[in-house]
Amino acid sequence: MKKKQVKRLLVLAAAAMLALGMTACSSGGNSGDANSKDPEADGGAAGSGTLTGLYTSTQNTNFISAFPEYTFKQATFGVESIETYDDGTYCLTSTNTNYSGTLTFSDDGTHEEVPRGADTVKYYGTYTSEDEEGLLTLTLSAPTSVVACNLYTTTDTAPGYLNTDAWTDEMGAAVGQDGATMTAEEYLASVSYSEMDIIVDTMTDSFDYAVLTPAE
Repeated sequence: MKKKQVKRLLVLAAAAMLALGMTACSSGGNSGDANSKDPEADGGAAGSGTLTGLYTSTQNTNFISAFPEYTFKQATFGVESIETYDDGTYCLTSTNTNYSGTLTFSDDGTHEEVPRGADTVKYYGTYTSEDEEGLLTLTLSAPTSVVACNLYTTTDTAPGYLNTDAWTDEMGAAVGQDGATMTAEEYLASVSYSEMDIIVDTMTDSFDYAVLTPAE
């Protein structure tokens, strides 16, 4: 495959990764919980209270292929967890690992793939909850801050560590496009989802994988 074609396919793969992490899952609504506290009123940051719950999502797999025009293909595996705290805040962690290449997994235990890096994003915000008949509904606010470590890239340098509460010019340049830089507010807006409900099965402390989308 020619170099220009490979580069174009990698760019398409990056776009697919962005779409994977930014597709809607919100079920809407607000169940409400009068006992939840505002962390800003208490002077605390999201996730600064005592841990009250830890919930893990089902696994998600995404696959893209350029066949038959090209041989390029890529698989992405994702999982999420939600931590809740007694100050009414939460932390949603989303982790995706990416592989390309032949993606061969033989019965004899051998396998062949090309690691393309992993992305971990932590979204912080406030939540309310409602427990009814073994189902716990967590209503998550739009994120108020984000911390990320993005190692997936189609260029020589990945964005790496990003933190909207401790933003630097280097971070802005790493996520900017065409030589421009982004502010912490711009980056937060580009990755933040709207308020959404997550329904947890309290028997297993698990929930359906939520594919996240930025708010309009």
